[in-house]
Formats: sequence, structure tokens, C-alpha cells
Amino acid sequence: MSRDASTSSTPSTQSSSTGLPGREAPRPPSPEERKGQLLERIERQRLLRQTRRIQAAIATLQAEGPASASGDRAGDGFPRSQLMRTLTRQPLLVAAAAGMFLLMGPRRVVGLASWVLPMLMRRLG
Repeated sequence: MSRDASTSSTPSTQSSSTGLPGREAPRPPSPEERKGQLLERIERQRLLRQTRRIQAAIATLQAEGPASASGDRAGDGFPRSQLMRTLTRQPLLVAAAAGMFLLMGPRRVVGLASWVLPMLMRRLG
């Protein structure tokens, strides 16, 4: 009889699926919960890929050195032409040249340009 008493108290304290006292079997997630978990996992993967791409770009920029970070390469950022980069780096030179052209007057500037430009074109071409 003692054996019957011990077996009758066992199912009330233990769960049949886990075998642990006081624990119930986990219920399967509903379709909405599964969809939400799937969307969260997709979002985490997307953010992880984006983070890795950004880290790879940072590593590439750091490996190229400080010259590329300042925009000295042609075709990167503004300004793209060598002349414009030089002009933006040397504002005093630009101001001095503009002042000289204003002092020379239009006739002398055109005369100087008609003499210098053909030489430059021969040299560059």
C-alpha cells in the first residue's frame, strides 16, 4: 500500500515530459511568435553584415594611409581636378595672381595668355 501512495504523489510533483519537479514542458511557439523570431534573426544578421562591411571599409582606409584620407587621390571627393585642389590649398597664391591680373589690365592679360597658352598646349599635348 505504501507503494501506491508514493506513485500517486509522484505525478503531482513531477512533469511527465521533463522529469524535473515543478517544471512544465515548454509550449511550442505560435506562428506569430515564430514569425517575429524569424524577423528578429534576419534583422540581426543584416546588421551584422552591415557592421562587417563598415569595419572592412575602415580597415581598407586605414591600410591606405593618411594621404588617401585627406582626399589627395584623383577622382575622390571634391575637388577632383589637380588645379582645383591646388587652388583650394593655396588661397594666398590665388589672391596674389588675381591681384596681378587686375593690375595688368585686360589687354596685357590677353597678350600674356596668347603667348603662354600655346606653349602650355604644346607641352601638354
